[in-house]
Amino acid sequence: MASSSSNVNASVDEYYPSFRKFKDGLADLLSRVTITKLVDFFQYPISLKNEIIKDENDPRLRMVENMEVRGQIKPHEISALLNACNELNLHRETSSVKRLFEEYGVKGEFY
Repeated sequence: MASSSSNVNASVDEYYPSFRKFKDGLADLLSRVTITKLVDFFQYPISLKNEIIKDENDPRLRMVENMEVRGQIKPHEISALLNACNELNLHRETSSVKRLFEEYGVKGEFY
């Protein structure tokens, strides 16, 4: 599964290079606490939650990759992520994600 998701991510990143910058910035915003809240909100399986949180390389990038694979962030649209942040009262993150997407996202609908 990891190789197919990596292939999908690579092709999206090639087609939308600014989206790669958005994802990198998004990863920088995520803390372990925020990741845990988002994983629970999106109802990821327990095994995946544990894989993400315990990732030895970078759980933040792993979370971003999983949100992309699951369609929770897309080059043109991030409303699922913004909705989750709002529902979880992550107001600072919501504001930061919007700013990032306005700067690096492919112009589209995100509210």
